[in-house]
Amino acid sequence: MDVSTHELELQHSQGIMGVSTQYLEIPLLVPPSTMFKGLILDGRTLIPHLLPLVINKIEPVKDGTMVIFGEGCHYESVTLKTNATDEGQFTYTCTIFEGDPALMDKFESITYHIKFVEFPSCPHGGSIYKCWTTFIPKGDYLVTKMDIQNDIAYQTLIVKAIEAYHIAHSKH
Repeated sequence: MDVSTHELELQHSQGIMGVSTQYLEIPLLVPPSTMFKGLILDGRTLIPHLLPLVINKIEPVKDGTMVIFGEGCHYESVTLKTNATDEGQFTYTCTIFEGDPALMDKFESITYHIKFVEFPSCPHGGSIYKCWTTFIPKGDYLVTKMDIQNDIAYQTLIVKAIEAYHIAHSKH
């Protein structure tokens, strides 16, 4: 273990004060346009279909989109707003701003900046999911390693499920 890894683990075990940004990168075997369509454009119907125990329903509400979690989750629901969508650049930004007290008693908001880029070394036109997640805590709350790990686990599960769906239903 090198010093920087040790310092990072120590910092996360004690919590991070103030705004914290986490970067996640996931290599995928599906092209950026297909992943963007599956996650962002068709996600409202596709995600609950693929992962009903994780996300039961995604529906529009007055101030944005409500995500109702399934029985296998720590939270009941969250509401998010779309900040920006660029279909040509395969980018999407959204912010969770209200929801389950178990989450929103700790955070003012959580913002996701998502981008799919080409993965040139993948033989069938794969992509890389890149996400910068910004946690804005309430008061003196310290963003914990567990907060970050839970977020990474949810993102990875959803993105990999969409990838698997498209691989199973590909036409080549």
